[in-house]
Amino acid sequence: GADYVTDAGQEDSITLADGSVVRLAPRSAIKVRLGDDRRDVRLLEGEAYFEVAPDAARPFHVDSGETRVTVLGTGFDVRLGEAGTDVAVRHGRVQVRRPGEDPALLTDGDWSRARPGGSENGAGPPHIVGAWRHDRLTAVDQPVSEMLHDARRHHAGAIRLTNRRLAARTVTGVYDMTDPAAGVAVMVQPLGGKVHRLTPWLILVS
Repeated sequence: GADYVTDAGQEDSITLADGSVVRLAPRSAIKVRLGDDRRDVRLLEGEAYFEVAPDAARPFHVDSGETRVTVLGTGFDVRLGEAGTDVAVRHGRVQVRRPGEDPALLTDGDWSRARPGGSENGAGPPHIVGAWRHDRLTAVDQPVSEMLHDARRHHAGAIRLTNRRLAARTVTGVYDMTDPAAGVAVMVQPLGGKVHRLTPWLILVS
């Protein structure tokens, strides 16, 4: 049911009819509905960065899982991960709504992450928002399992993790995904992890 889809290692830049631009990350998919009184995008898989054209008469919404992002004129990133939807703002403002929680207003550098049982909010340097557009994954206390979820979008084969304890450990840093195996190695080696490239299509993390 997607209108736009990317494959592993592939990105796409889409200019919508209203002038808004969507940068679609690898292995991602969106559905777009533009009308006279609304502009709605649903993130079906993966991650996308949005530069939204102002239009006071037509609110711009991004839905992902159970999360709704209402755009107030901005550049921002939406990521659908294993635990839910994460939102980060490069510039401007968005409102984030999740079931059972008060709306959160995010501005430059702010982020809101889905977590089991709730969400957490924080802030970081605005320039790292959407760094995947330059083949970089950024993490601030992110579980290894979530980072590998993102790394898989940059690899045409499979990345398998064999250790549950390592999966729950957290990392902070910027990781180069031009070579996914090397980037993952930099990520997990400080935690005692090892990366084995068994074939061009299979990377094993233990």
